[in-house]
Amino acid sequence: MVLTRAGSEAKGRKLADDMKMYGFDVRVTTDPYELGRACRLIITCTTAREPVLPTAAVQPGTHITAMGADAHGKAELEVSCAAAADLVVVDSAEQNVEIGEVARAVEAGVLARKDLVELGDLLQPSHAHLQRGGAVDQRITLFDSSGVAVADAAVAQMVYQELTQAPSARL
Repeated sequence: MVLTRAGSEAKGRKLADDMKMYGFDVRVTTDPYELGRACRLIITCTTAREPVLPTAAVQPGTHITAMGADAHGKAELEVSCAAAADLVVVDSAEQNVEIGEVARAVEAGVLARKDLVELGDLLQPSHAHLQRGGAVDQRITLFDSSGVAVADAAVAQMVYQELTQAPSARL
């Protein structure tokens, strides 16, 4: 499902049409509560300066990856959304307390740096208990990506290796 602001539905429909090429059936809505009722995986990737996802729209069992608020002045989630999450994962605690959704929550005093788990730490066996437990996991989890180049390069390398090792799996 694609959430658009009123007046931007044509852009949302274009994205939905583009996704059909890859076998996805994507609906478009301007209602964040409809999105929250329908989706347990929400990825925000906008240039918004005002929150587009209210905390009340997020249901138990939802994972949010917030990618768009990667600079000062950008915001995709209500500040209380980070505080409502049972687990907050960041790509760089040092960077995330300066920019992005987490920075806004820390500044507002609803989240502390000690509450953050860095992605690299989450992947360690010592943090396995924090990883999501499939469809039965009712925690709200948030990954705030502030943009760490080395992580982006590692993901790109993994995707490249996967595509070159399994050409039949290409989209």
